[in-house]
Amino acid sequence: MKHPTSIAEIQNLIDDEIQESLHLDYKDSRALTKKNKDEIIKDVTAFANADGGVIIYGVQEKGYLPVTIDSGVDNSEINREWIDQIISTNTTPPIEGVQILQIPLNKENSVYVILVPKTYRGPHQATDKRYYKRYNFRSCPMDHYEIFDIARRRSKAPRLVSVDVETKGQLFQVVIKNISDLPAHDLSFKFPEGFKWPRGNDFPNAFKDGIKYFPPGRKLSFFYSVGHAVFDKKENIPSEFSIYVSYFHSELGEKTGEDFNINFNEFFGAAIENDTAAELVSAIKSLNHQMGSMARNR
Repeated sequence: MKHPTSIAEIQNLIDDEIQESLHLDYKDSRALTKKNKDEIIKDVTAFANADGGVIIYGVQEKGYLPVTIDSGVDNSEINREWIDQIISTNTTPPIEGVQILQIPLNKENSVYVILVPKTYRGPHQATDKRYYKRYNFRSCPMDHYEIFDIARRRSKAPRLVSVDVETKGQLFQVVIKNISDLPAHDLSFKFPEGFKWPRGNDFPNAFKDGIKYFPPGRKLSFFYSVGHAVFDKKENIPSEFSIYVSYFHSELGEKTGEDFNINFNEFFGAAIENDTAAELVSAIKSLNHQMGSMARNR
């Protein structure tokens, strides 16, 4: 859900009477103290084991409705680093992707917003060795079958990276995208044995060396060939092949991978026909010039 990032946005939640829910919890500032460490961990793991959500420390509630912003959390007692440390060291296994926002109320006090993602590495155990979930506005102990259901989430973790084909006029491109809200790390690419990339048989650097960090929304396009050359058997350009992509999945906390089938034959007869001959020739000449420059600079 959308989370507040300012005091004004928190006040809007109060003015609009946004009720607590499966994904939202209001807490008095007094709940965020060092003596309440166990209760903090209980609430954070409950959100992760359910469907993720937002905990706002610094708002008084009554009947599950926010009433007012209180005096705030004492900055001399609590800070983001302490919250991050107790969450990371007291949840088993650790919850990846927790975000902690400190919103100043004044020079001495702050409101804290903790964003807890839905887990794919759980279930997560609290400090009392029990498992909790968010249910009916509260953190409740989980039943035995629910623990196993969450353990099976790992097999349903969302894909972070996609590989597909795009056409630009008569030009074919292999496109890699991060289609998630999470970064992917340490991408590597494996092609079939003996596969050769067209035009010099030299793979693009990303395919050869991998990608260290691939942020959300990033898209990389690699020219493969002109359409008519792919369909011309004499050119001997592979028209169908697979790419195995592996990467570190931050929600799983481990490497994962997937095979993507690339089939240019699906585009036979479907290329855009509005391109004039001059535009196509110009595009090919420009591409040949770039490739020639790269070859001379080696």
